[in-house]
Amino acid sequence: MSLNGILSLFDNIVLLMGLFVVYQVVYLLPSRYHRMLPVIQGLLISLICVAIMSMPFKLHSGVVFDTRSILISVTALIFGPILTVVTVVVAALFRMSIGGVGTLPGLAVLLSSALIGLAWRHWLYPKPTKWQWLNIYAMSVCVHISMLLSMFLLPYPESLLVISEIMMPVMLLYPVVTVFLSLMLIRQQTLRHLQHQVKQSEERFQLLFDKAPLGYQSLDFDGNFVEVNQRWCDLLGYSRDEIIGKWFGDYLSPAHRDAFRQRFPLFKSQGHIHSEFEMLHKSGKLLTVSFEGKIGHGADGKFLQTHCILQDVTQQKIVEKDLLESERSKSVLLANLPGMAYRCTYDREWTMQFVSAGCLELTGYPPESLINNRDVSFNQVITSEYREQLWRKWERNLANRKQFRHEYEITTATHDRKWVMELGEGVFGEDGTVEALEGIIIDISERKMLENKLKYNNEHDFWTGLYNLRSFVEVLGHEREHGYGEKAAVVGINLSDIHILGNAYGFRYGQNLIKKVADALKFYCNNNRQLFHIYENQFGFYVKAYKDKDALTEFCNNLIHTLGSVLTGERIGGSIGVVEIQHLDVDQVLRNLMVAFENTNNSENRDFDFCFYDKEMETQLLREQKIERELSHITANANDGRLFLQFQPILDLASHKICGFEALARLDSETYDRVPPLEFIPIAEKTKLIIPLGRLIILQALQFSKSMQEKGYDTIDVAINISAIQLLEKNFAKNFIEMVAAMQVNPAHIEIEITESVFASNFLEINEILADLKASGIKISIDDFGTGYSSLARERELNVNSLKIDRSFIVKLLTLKDEEAITGDIITMAHKMGHCVTAEGVEEERQLQYLKDHGCDKIQGYLIARPLDKEAALGLLLKTNKEKCE
Repeated sequence: MSLNGILSLFDNIVLLMGLFVVYQVVYLLPSRYHRMLPVIQGLLISLICVAIMSMPFKLHSGVVFDTRSILISVTALIFGPILTVVTVVVAALFRMSIGGVGTLPGLAVLLSSALIGLAWRHWLYPKPTKWQWLNIYAMSVCVHISMLLSMFLLPYPESLLVISEIMMPVMLLYPVVTVFLSLMLIRQQTLRHLQHQVKQSEERFQLLFDKAPLGYQSLDFDGNFVEVNQRWCDLLGYSRDEIIGKWFGDYLSPAHRDAFRQRFPLFKSQGHIHSEFEMLHKSGKLLTVSFEGKIGHGADGKFLQTHCILQDVTQQKIVEKDLLESERSKSVLLANLPGMAYRCTYDREWTMQFVSAGCLELTGYPPESLINNRDVSFNQVITSEYREQLWRKWERNLANRKQFRHEYEITTATHDRKWVMELGEGVFGEDGTVEALEGIIIDISERKMLENKLKYNNEHDFWTGLYNLRSFVEVLGHEREHGYGEKAAVVGINLSDIHILGNAYGFRYGQNLIKKVADALKFYCNNNRQLFHIYENQFGFYVKAYKDKDALTEFCNNLIHTLGSVLTGERIGGSIGVVEIQHLDVDQVLRNLMVAFENTNNSENRDFDFCFYDKEMETQLLREQKIERELSHITANANDGRLFLQFQPILDLASHKICGFEALARLDSETYDRVPPLEFIPIAEKTKLIIPLGRLIILQALQFSKSMQEKGYDTIDVAINISAIQLLEKNFAKNFIEMVAAMQVNPAHIEIEITESVFASNFLEINEILADLKASGIKISIDDFGTGYSSLARERELNVNSLKIDRSFIVKLLTLKDEEAITGDIITMAHKMGHCVTAEGVEEERQLQYLKDHGCDKIQGYLIARPLDKEAALGLLLKTNKEKCE
């Protein structure tokens, strides 16, 4: 190689060293340009590469070469793809601008050097070891072997000539230069990285010092401030300039200033500081500050300065004081707590870690017996049937982090059972696990006893001890909500006339009879039959899982037999209603039961009978409701002609003349045509419509009497049926007498008919009302005599004029022998008491003859005539009485 070639090579190497300078200089740019460092470095390296390519050196005549491969490969290895791409692009453009036969090999050298350097950076980057140079050397060998191979792109045989000329210097010199340059750049890069880390460390330290959550101070040998951080300044309200050089004691409260003066020498001799002082805030407020630190020494071992961190513990001291007071109060509270406070582990035995002194009174065990299950676990104290439910409830509450509240029973050391209420909650760790349970357990036995008593009284009838109507409604409501099941029914028992016995023999007599019935009915209770006392004189069985309707029928017959035996001699009848439940609500069940009662009561059987509710009863109920509405309409419109009277003649057997008429009410319904009195009168009585309807009936009857008087029949009586409801209406007698006077009718020919059952209740009041009516001249007659509650024993006390023997006695005259019938005895007894006797329901001559033979005064029935309209009755009166006179 010529001297010029060596100088050119040296120039190339110097330019390569420029790469080192570029790396160093670029970092001197202001920080605002740091994001552009890769681009700036890439452009500068590209300029170095162009400069190298502008100063090639000759290896041989006709062979010109440079060190671009070293520059490109080192750039790729050290700086990465961005700088490499910028450099390769610029160098390639420059090489193409030069042109010549070596353009293609030159471009190949640029590209191969870059790719090998980038590949080496990605997979084989040289780590800082003693063999680091060998790694770089191997890369350079690969780069320059690739460069030699690129020479084959020259025309043959020039390619071989060039390879032979450059092989030795390239393979010997270029790798060495590459290693030297790379190591210098790696060293420089490492140093730059360390400088950056140191700078960051200093910045972090300064930030930590200024922004630290704890205050910092440093004092010199005399206790004067050398350094404080920003947190110290914020804590006491001073600026740094107001602090540095001042004595520490100047910022302490007077009481602690002398203490610091005495203790500071001790701190210096001990080598560490741990104390609390009261410091003065700039505003004058006292702060309690905790100090923790060490004494710093110089190289000669002598005192240099203090290093302390300080923390405001003013609030902590207040909390500690409050906590101390709280602990004192807690001790007093636990000592006087009416129960047991506890802390236990969350396990099946409820292993106690702490229990209060109230444990002994609550459980009978001393506290130490339960701690760590020494003698007994709390799980053993819990009554066995509550253990599992207690565990399950704690599980649910802890899963949702809810407070715990539960009532259960415990068994004390003396084997007594107590009701307790536990209130508690879980104690959770930072990871969410249950560390313990804490709470209090209180004795609620007295409260529970009272609750149970109140609950029992609320659900049971006091006299019979049976479940009451409230319980009946709750049970049916609960069963309906959860499904009645395949078979469910209510069997109700209604006792009639109990109140009559109570009025006659006293309240306690009736109540004892109800209890007697209840005790008898309890015999039929089992798992599928529950008995309730649903009303004063009504009971109800809720029956489940019965086989079929026949089973219910058999059950009803058994009840009838039992009730018959219990109530023998009491003359109490009743009804049994059966309602099979499907999807009915409670109100509908009770409503249907009442309908079944009413349908049973409507039968002629005076003993117990039963009736199944069905749709026909519903139809009947609808009929009754419509009739009720029509009756209400009649009373509101002062009669529109639908309520009218018919009159059935009464024959005097002595004169064989018609001596009177019984006024019988009739109803022409818009919906049901003619409705019999046996149907609409009970409806009117039940709804109290009988009072306004009764006035209309009385008015029509008096008008009929006045018509007879006007036609010359002024001795004919008119009998009017009056119910107990009407009699007991306020001022009934007065109003009735006034109506008679207003119609100018002779009261001696007006007769009031009442049934003997009205005397069963309010005997004295009703008898006084009858006395007032009788005193005015109005006649009083007992209708249907012999069928109600027996009144013969008090017959002489009654203010009545006559008796009407019930038709049931007259009907029996057709089947009984004369000596077997008691009708004659009734007539005789009535005559002995001074009463006139009328026989109802006479339809046959045999009946008429018997009554004549036994001295009956009057008769009434189809044998004489059916009930007649007003005009027909007057016509019959004219015809009959005229014939009798002739």
